[in-house]
Amino acid sequence: MIIDYKLGQIQELNQSTFALERDFTKHITGTWNVWSYANYVTNFVDETILTPAQDKPDTVNAGLTGVKLDIDYRDNPFNPTKGNLTKFSIDYASPTLGNSNTDEFWRSEAGYTHYTSLGPSDLRLVWANHVRGGYLASISHGAANGVPFVDFGFALGSESTVRGYQWGTSEVFPNAAQLGSDNYRLLTAEEIGLVKSELRFPLWGDTLDGAIFYDGGIAHVDGLIFDAYYRDSVGFGIRYITPVGPLNIEYGWKLRRRAGEDTGALHLTIGSF
Repeated sequence: MIIDYKLGQIQELNQSTFALERDFTKHITGTWNVWSYANYVTNFVDETILTPAQDKPDTVNAGLTGVKLDIDYRDNPFNPTKGNLTKFSIDYASPTLGNSNTDEFWRSEAGYTHYTSLGPSDLRLVWANHVRGGYLASISHGAANGVPFVDFGFALGSESTVRGYQWGTSEVFPNAAQLGSDNYRLLTAEEIGLVKSELRFPLWGDTLDGAIFYDGGIAHVDGLIFDAYYRDSVGFGIRYITPVGPLNIEYGWKLRRRAGEDTGALHLTIGSF
């Protein structure tokens, strides 16, 4: 996976997981990630541009355990028009589980999405709202070189977070310039928040919908000062409805665009929040 187009920075991930899953009710599902082992290798496509600090791959092994809970009251898992979805997860990584070249850490994320049908169901006029928060913290505070941000940190700016900002570029936040390094190691903690609001409406027949949206996200790393903590965007999209979710063409415009940034970004996606 390419994680920085300008630098040609790429990441390879090999992962094995043993997990147990249980449906407590038809709406509530719990998952225990008994043990997961992941090998991350971060490198650069063009080695001639590397600095001495980047002249060999950064290899990280992480052994994790954790739990996940999904509470799903949507009327349809692929094209919901009403109801809500709640997701929560927490993971813990340590040397006893297989860590190497990374601190002991824990990482958690929680999200809530609510869908409101504005009129009869056949009208397909839906207001979707989503909030999400994330927290990542080093427990050993640098005892094993910190937590590699490129592997485990939260970054905002993409079709799944804040649209209008292009993933794999300096438009994501926090980016390498804000963190001070392409291979930043977290010694403290990071907190992020995300809001998404979207009005979906029919355009033609039963298969073509439109949408207008607002996305906003905030990111903070303890001990660092950023030039912008909150970034947001507005935009529109066209959605082709299929039985397994919509195909989307979306364009987002940055609000309070900074010098040197593109006006916005075009996104092609499958599915919706």
